[in-house]
Amino acid sequence: MIDFKEVTAKERDILESYLSGRAPRGCDYSFTNLVSWGHHEYALIHGMLILRYLGGEGCYLFPVGDGDAACALSEILKDAGERGRKCIIKSMTAEEAKLTEKLFGTVFTVKADRDSFDYVYLTEALSELKGKHYHGKRGHYAKFFSEYPSCSVSRISKHSVKGIGEMLDIWYAERDRDSFTLEREAIARLLDNMDSLGADGVCIKNGEEVIAFSLGSMSGADTFDVHFEKASSSVPTAYTAIAVELAKYVRANHPEAVYLNREDDMGIEGLRRAKESWYPHHMIEKYTAEAVFSAID
Repeated sequence: MIDFKEVTAKERDILESYLSGRAPRGCDYSFTNLVSWGHHEYALIHGMLILRYLGGEGCYLFPVGDGDAACALSEILKDAGERGRKCIIKSMTAEEAKLTEKLFGTVFTVKADRDSFDYVYLTEALSELKGKHYHGKRGHYAKFFSEYPSCSVSRISKHSVKGIGEMLDIWYAERDRDSFTLEREAIARLLDNMDSLGADGVCIKNGEEVIAFSLGSMSGADTFDVHFEKASSSVPTAYTAIAVELAKYVRANHPEAVYLNREDDMGIEGLRRAKESWYPHHMIEKYTAEAVFSAID
């Protein structure tokens, strides 16, 4: 078996040396995401970084690096077999999918995974809301600040954490908590390790009450990845407000971030409509390769 090690904040430099060279990077290859969500392991084989997710059905990400991809893929197949699992490789680009089919055409079935496509927007577009496309968004944004004129927008700091936690307690209480256990843990882990994970973001307060926040990190040279964004259910226009304020903040404080990656929609219809309503500049397409036979077939 491959000798995997847990992905932690301590491995940031070595993992980023591989991850930073991948284009398009996609949210699955964000170091901040890998650590905050947990349950990820890594190994370095044949000059390639191999990442493995321990949750659910278990899967691997396509190897990253300048080494021997064919050998790394063979090692992944072997590792899955030794663990008694079907080999599943996710978050592949179209080029990586073609390479996998070329090298292992009879071993894998490869298909597009639309539910995991990342939505990528121009930071400038979301910060300015110019044009007919954004007429409705401009209205929602203006309505929010007309209804809450005393609201303040500030960078997330250690002083914001308590208020964000209180807002999340209410947000999750209104929903099926069990469905959001991993997410809540990931947000808490990210807030507790913002500096070591390079996280940044903003929150909106009405007095001392946090009613919205957005949290992300730089992913690659020109993209800011928005990992988490939440707003109070009692303030419908707050989602528009926090999205725009985050874009403004990123544009001012991370001028190199031409793009905002607002990640995938997980196949949730309402979330897909919401992300499409912001008119993405482009999508990061992803493909999944699944072994035709498992080790237990």
